[in-house]
Amino acid sequence: MNHVQNLKNITLALLLAAILSAGAFTQTVFAESVTPLVTKSPSQETSTILVSGIITEIKDAQDYTTIIIDNQEMGMVFHAKKNVFVIDQKTNTLVQLSEMKLGMAITAVLDKNSPMTLSIPGQTSGAIGFVINSSPGFINLSVYDDQLVNAENTIKLTISDKTQLVSYVGTKQILSEKDLNNSECLVLYTISTKSIPAQTTPEMVMIIKTTADENEYVGLREQAEAKGYLVSWDAKSKSIILSKDDAKLVLKLGSKGFTYSHQTKDVRPLDRIQELSAPVMLTNGKTMVPQGLINTL
Repeated sequence: MNHVQNLKNITLALLLAAILSAGAFTQTVFAESVTPLVTKSPSQETSTILVSGIITEIKDAQDYTTIIIDNQEMGMVFHAKKNVFVIDQKTNTLVQLSEMKLGMAITAVLDKNSPMTLSIPGQTSGAIGFVINSSPGFINLSVYDDQLVNAENTIKLTISDKTQLVSYVGTKQILSEKDLNNSECLVLYTISTKSIPAQTTPEMVMIIKTTADENEYVGLREQAEAKGYLVSWDAKSKSIILSKDDAKLVLKLGSKGFTYSHQTKDVRPLDRIQELSAPVMLTNGKTMVPQGLINTL
């Protein structure tokens, strides 16, 4: 199957709002290209996919910015929230959404589980970030093992002191090479060897999803808000409520149980979970939840 038909199949799956469970998807994208190459992963599955194109229209609203792209498939319309990340590949720095301009080649990082309209082009609010492409430059999205080889065995990373290591969730901690082990990573690089796997020293690596112990406790508010959720406390029911778009998650301190609802008919990761792996806790006034919950949001 060629990459055009493959991307159309992915788009169709999103239009039907189904989980892409037939296999994992990963991409290596030429920065100057407007069409990402999407291939099935033989092992690890990513929670996101890459969609590239040329910006043809930008509309700024109060709570979001609409970005319309054209590509060799059907194009796409992104209703991007103000807190999405934007990476300028030329400088390998995080910039503001306002830096994106008409005519730019960009690559969107799209949550697989986000619903999309049935229109052509499809419209979605599921973009978690964008890369402003530059030439020369490449982008790879995959799960990297403890040897820093991606799931397709096509790229092996060598981290130098010039490689920027950042996290999608915006943590302020200093990241190390160890943090990349068995994690879903967005890798920006320019030069690689012709070996198998190709070896490269990337300019930037962003951890999209960590594979830390799912029972490890993490702060709920920081992690959830980084994924675009509104976190609130309902004093009457003594519940913690997370809301995003049409989704609502209700948690209670000391309990593994939760309720999750959304208006769309698609099946999401949280629909498949009966209870949390560990109860919600309050530690020093901070609500703590198992990492596994954050991984499914």
